[in-house]
Amino acid sequence: STSIQQKEKPTETFVPINKAFPVKAIETPSREEVIISWWVSPHQFYTQLKTRFVEFERFMKEIQHFYHKLPLQQLQLKIGSFVMARQRKDNIIYRARVMACNQMLRKYKVHFIDFGNQYTVTSEDIWQVEKRFADFPIMAHLCGFDGIVTNYDHLYIIDRMDKYLPQAEAY
Repeated sequence: STSIQQKEKPTETFVPINKAFPVKAIETPSREEVIISWWVSPHQFYTQLKTRFVEFERFMKEIQHFYHKLPLQQLQLKIGSFVMARQRKDNIIYRARVMACNQMLRKYKVHFIDFGNQYTVTSEDIWQVEKRFADFPIMAHLCGFDGIVTNYDHLYIIDRMDKYLPQAEAY
């Protein structure tokens, strides 16, 4: 008699859209090596700790692999919902929080919580967060220099900062 072994399909467990991603506090004062992940101004920019970057790259690859063939999901989103969102520009899926909704156009402004940038996506670019991706602490830490005054135009500074920001990886 021959026995046929069936490969068990891993079960997917999605978390509620109101479940926040954890934040790992940084002890202050402290000295950390960081990567600037997004720049708005000297008063608002986001950094990632270099000590967590290798682990984060592996995490991002797992996200791409998992969501690559996942079918679309019909979600009832609202401001504050925590989701996975694809940025069409680089076709990469990131963890995000919904900042604004236009239900009529099915468009959502999201904040990519591991990098700091914001982007507008459609309902075809949003998925519910699978449990394995819900507990990794947020990577982007909001920073700012207090008391900085600049003689340059805001857009001039942003244009110059581009060369210091990491380019999109092919996760």
